[in-house]
Amino acid sequence: MGWRWHGTVWETLGGIGLLLLARMAFLWLGIYLGLRAKSPEMANGIYGLLYPVTMISNAFAAPELMPTWLGVIATLNPLSWTTTAVRDLFGNPGGHPAGWLGEHSIGLAVVWPLVVTVLTLPLAVKAYRGLGR
Repeated sequence: MGWRWHGTVWETLGGIGLLLLARMAFLWLGIYLGLRAKSPEMANGIYGLLYPVTMISNAFAAPELMPTWLGVIATLNPLSWTTTAVRDLFGNPGGHPAGWLGEHSIGLAVVWPLVVTVLTLPLAVKAYRGLGR
C-alpha cells in the first residue's frame, strides 16, 4: 500500500503486530474452512469469499466516497478497523472514519482477530482430528 511509518519504533511494531494478528485470525479461519471443504473445488470457492471482505473496506477507498449503503458496510468491516489502526500507528493520514469506530480502531483491531482465533482454532483442531476417522 506504500505506507511509511512516521511514528516511534513501538508504534511501528504495534502496527506490524496488528497486521500479524489479523493474519493469524484469517489463517485459522482458512484452515478450518479448508478442512471442512469436501473437495478442492469447494476449497477454491471458499477462498473466493475473501475478495468481498478485502475489497469492501477502507484499505483502497474512503467509505465517504462510496454509496451510503456500501460505506456503512465498509466502516463495519473488521479489516477497516485494522487498516485504520495501522494507519494511525504508522502516522499515515487518510481513511480515518469519524465516530466511535474510528476512535477505537486500535482496540477493535486487537479484539476481532482474537475472537476469530479463539473461535476457529479449536474448531480447526477438532476438524483435523476428525480426518482420520
